[in-house]
Amino acid sequence: MRFRFVHTRIDPEAEESYDNRRITLCVVEDENRTFVGQAICNPKDQYNKSIGRKVSLTDAISGLDKQARTSVWKEYLTKFKVPNA
Repeated sequence: MRFRFVHTRIDPEAEESYDNRRITLCVVEDENRTFVGQAICNPKDQYNKSIGRKVSLTDAISGLDKQARTSVWKEYLTKFKVPNA
């Protein structure tokens, strides 16, 4: 299983805070399928990469059954050695 995360701004050119929000995109690939998720930070929130990854991963795998989601999370936590998971 492969995990990819991209952290960027919705519109890097924007000066207004609403259009300058941070976004985390997640792509999860296994042998036959690809899942994509996103997390958009509220302008009032402090951006946090770790939280963005977790929210976007949750979004990406939301259509899977509980057993499959648990398997993906275990692999993610192992690969990224997430503290306090």
